[in-house]
Amino acid sequence: MNQDSLILDTLAQDSSKIASPFISVDEMSGAHINLIKVPEKVNLGDTFDLVVAVSWEAQGGTLLLLPGNSVNLKGLEQISVRQESGRTIKAGKEYSENQFIYSIVATDTGHFTMPAMKILAPISQERSLELKTEPTSIVVEAPFNFFPLIVTFVALCFFIMGAIWRNRRRKLVLKKKEEMQSEQKELRDAFLLLKQRVQAADSREWLLALEKVCLSWIKVHLGEESMEARIQKGDYPEWKPLMDEFVHARYGGGSRDSYMNLETWKLAAKLMDIKEED
Repeated sequence: MNQDSLILDTLAQDSSKIASPFISVDEMSGAHINLIKVPEKVNLGDTFDLVVAVSWEAQGGTLLLLPGNSVNLKGLEQISVRQESGRTIKAGKEYSENQFIYSIVATDTGHFTMPAMKILAPISQERSLELKTEPTSIVVEAPFNFFPLIVTFVALCFFIMGAIWRNRRRKLVLKKKEEMQSEQKELRDAFLLLKQRVQAADSREWLLALEKVCLSWIKVHLGEESMEARIQKGDYPEWKPLMDEFVHARYGGGSRDSYMNLETWKLAAKLMDIKEED
């Protein structure tokens, strides 16, 4: 029993003499670690780099550097890490410059704290230099969705174009209506003037003037350019007697009294729906 206790005490004393497998930065002069690139905000789905820089005086020897941990937590996923090395001269001293570049993708939105990044440098078979950064925070936001804004802009453009088109169409319709009303007024005035001249005007000239007014009215209201051809086909039978009068005036000749011309005028007034009292 006493022998077992002695063995345990001896093992306890030996274990207390074993050094820690890691040494701190303070124990190795000139070694530094810094976070030199870390964004404050990224968008969901973005891939960004976390850059850890390690440097020391090159005269102090060469160190084998190894990543001591990774960035894998909810919302952030490490997809790769690479090392870049070089040497610089500062104040007459040569420094070894090393960068560990961690590529990280944002997989969720929120505020996240990335762990302290550790870089290990084996010093001997039993001990390693451990370099460690401070934890750092990052915000992952949802990217701004431009689609609703684009849809709204396109819809607004169509609305404005539609309003311009409707306004232009309304003006054209109004202008056409005003032109038609003006033309109808001129035809009506010319037609009523013929009634006043029925007693004094030359019969043939009066009929030709009446024909001109009637053909203008037919073109505007019936859309016909050649009324005689349509009548020969049997169209517009109600206009045939009046058109025969005009043909007779142009080709037949002969005298007509004012009473006959007045009856012709009344027939034209009926066909064109112009009241005599107008």
